[in-house]
Amino acid sequence: MPDVATFALASLIIALTPGPSWIYVLSRGVLQGRLAAVAAVIGNSLGIAGHTVAVAFGVSLILRTSETAFVALKMAGVLYLIYLALRTLRHGLRAEGPPPRPAAPLRIVVEGILVSLTNPKVALLFIALLPQFVRPADGPVLPQMLLLGAVHMAIATLVTLGLVAGAGRLRAALLKRGRFERGFRWSAGAALMAMAGKLALAQR
Repeated sequence: MPDVATFALASLIIALTPGPSWIYVLSRGVLQGRLAAVAAVIGNSLGIAGHTVAVAFGVSLILRTSETAFVALKMAGVLYLIYLALRTLRHGLRAEGPPPRPAAPLRIVVEGILVSLTNPKVALLFIALLPQFVRPADGPVLPQMLLLGAVHMAIATLVTLGLVAGAGRLRAALLKRGRFERGFRWSAGAALMAMAGKLALAQR
């Protein structure tokens, strides 16, 4: 069996580090409510599952060995974060009037998956982290890596679900002060843009 306890501690530290998925969950929760935030959490968790499977089957090793593959995925992530940021900022620029139509839960899930999958740093982190806790002498490597990936997904899900409660309280405060919603949209859009800039500068 892999060292699950030590891995879980490392995973918790990683999950507590803010990133694009944090921003996406918070912004959806504040702007659309708890259901939207939970949908974003589900999307993020499914994205982590995708990274786990890719690393376990060796697909993500391409990112470590190919600069072109890394840059291509990185730029896809940058462009997607910029798209989300501009969409959020565009809603913040709207004049007083009917609020923008909320996104459907399924669309939020898909967007959450894409935010996670298009972040090559997550794939590289899994490549570097998972093998350190696998014990080939204890049995087949693939089931051990899938188990560790499931542990990280569970921990990340619990952490981001904690954000849902915080987003709910912030949403309640914004609804009492409707004029501040545009300010939050500006802040969320700027944060997503900053994450895009950080990702654009990321190295393998």
